[in-house]
Amino acid sequence: MFFVLVEGSKECYILTCSRQHVKDICRDSPAILIWSNGQTYSTIITPNLYRLLSSFLASVMDICKEQRSCVSVSRESTDVISPPSPNPPTSPPLIPSSPCQPPLPLGGLGSLSHPTNNTVWNVASADARKPSATAGKDEISRGMQKLLSWRMCNERDDSVWIASNRHTAPVLQQGPECGIVALCMAVNMLGPVSADKRHIMNTAQEKGFTIQGEMFSATNLLDLVSCSCGVNGRVLVGNMTDNRDDIILHLANGWPVLVPYDKDANCEPCSLRGHKAHWAVISGFLLQCSRADFPDLNSKEIHQDPAASNLYCISVDNHDGLSEHTIQTVQAVLQSLPASDVYLLARQGKSTHIHPWRYTALSDSNSNLLELGSSIQADIGKFVIPEGGIQAGLCSQVVLIRP
Repeated sequence: MFFVLVEGSKECYILTCSRQHVKDICRDSPAILIWSNGQTYSTIITPNLYRLLSSFLASVMDICKEQRSCVSVSRESTDVISPPSPNPPTSPPLIPSSPCQPPLPLGGLGSLSHPTNNTVWNVASADARKPSATAGKDEISRGMQKLLSWRMCNERDDSVWIASNRHTAPVLQQGPECGIVALCMAVNMLGPVSADKRHIMNTAQEKGFTIQGEMFSATNLLDLVSCSCGVNGRVLVGNMTDNRDDIILHLANGWPVLVPYDKDANCEPCSLRGHKAHWAVISGFLLQCSRADFPDLNSKEIHQDPAASNLYCISVDNHDGLSEHTIQTVQAVLQSLPASDVYLLARQGKSTHIHPWRYTALSDSNSNLLELGSSIQADIGKFVIPEGGIQAGLCSQVVLIRP
């Protein structure tokens, strides 16, 4: 028997099926944590978590029907399918963490503030052991699966996906240092030298950009990454929708984009007028187009995925940038696409996982950063706020970084 917990919640699914089938589920749903011989407690399911759980339960039910296995759900204050657990809940077991890596806090779908003992299984660590190109393509595949299983996109028979992504390892934040952490992930994405978070933090404090790690200015963040890490970049000002082609082509080269936005409870983009301002690093994108419009996409830099005939990945191994032919191909695809068919692959400092976001949702969130939240205003002396507030420092601005 296995106990399956969706990352960031305390909702436990109990299923009896073979270990291999559990591995298959987790491969398709990387935001799932597993314990065996144990139980956990339940909490309220948010709308986003409900979508994930519904999709996950459907997968489990299909497997269990084939194996004549049974599924039960530990539940509290929700109306999701809920046969009662036959045994009273017990404390979750302690799972020893890897000796090479400290336990990481949960994140993604409603992150917990602190890890509980050693009960965290670092799903993302599997990618760290893979070559960067392989890990980047795996993240693209998982992003597609999430978009389809969460019904964030329309599943069409003639769909072709064009994608690009360069893997970067997650870096988790401690306190209000989301900008510093996003910057570290962006620099690590460029390689080959890893960013030193302590050095970057010290530099930011010496230059008067931050007190606790907060970064409320896109211009200061660019200055910081230039002087502390020696990389190039620019601040792109204006609505992300209007600047879509520039941003997508930048990502197609394998270069990161740092985006300030308002985070929801599950750290996805929302619009709260800047009260929950946060930083994310965008490492890639997914474009959903029609096969009829682009019957032949194979080229020197665009390759059909051997495991998915409708997925074409852009090679990001060339640090000198894309060829003119590939740039023209991506531009042609973008001109034919509505904004609703463009998705981004994002990381942020409260999760170890990469998640697909709608481009339009992030654009709307980025352009609504107008005022500070009440918690920051109450302790305004503990933060460095630029002249003009976050509307002048963050609103409708993104940071493009390149070697």
